[in-house]
Amino acid sequence: MPSEAQKRADRKYKHDKTQQFCLRFYPAEEEIWSFLSAQENKQGFLKDLISREMGGASDGPAHVGSSTKVGRTES
Repeated sequence: MPSEAQKRADRKYKHDKTQQFCLRFYPAEEEIWSFLSAQENKQGFLKDLISREMGGASDGPAHVGSSTKVGRTES
């Protein structure tokens, strides 16, 4: 079990060195929420999608099937 000092150090590190983001899904977006909920690693999945959209290679655990649309589509 971590000591109080370790807990404080962890909170300070997370506050100083990390960033957090909240995402809401409305009832009309139920299909998107269901798809994301089915992912084993939601954070890794989202980071992988963003990395792919940016054009970067990702060694993350998320996998997108070839039939899954990622990013914007051209009209």
